[in-house]
Amino acid sequence: MNQPSQNEGQLDRILAHEDALVPSSGFAASVMDAIQEQAAEPAPIPFPWKLALPGIAALVAAIVIIVRLTASAIQSMGQNSGAASSLSRVNLDLVLSSFARVQILGAQAGPALLALAAALICTLLCRRLGARSAR
Repeated sequence: MNQPSQNEGQLDRILAHEDALVPSSGFAASVMDAIQEQAAEPAPIPFPWKLALPGIAALVAAIVIIVRLTASAIQSMGQNSGAASSLSRVNLDLVLSSFARVQILGAQAGPALLALAAALICTLLCRRLGARSAR
């Protein structure tokens, strides 16, 4: 119990005799110059969300279309494979029709995926260029 009070007393003495910290002579002037320089800079240009909304809406619509096409193709393939398994022999027409549906899905989803990738690349490029100009 005696030891902590002695340490506290020594610490109080050391802190009481320590010299006050005084900034260097040019410190206040350099801080004020930096503040004035920063205040003179123009504000960063905000991102034009109103102009980006149509692109974002198109992106969301493309995602919804791709998901629906994929879900309908998977569902139709599941129904066709169930019908084929119930038959004793393989129906060639059924296999060809499901293959044709997969080809149609690929033909429809290909351009949508390409547009989606192009929109993503444009968005990333614009954000990167905007971040560079903000500096």
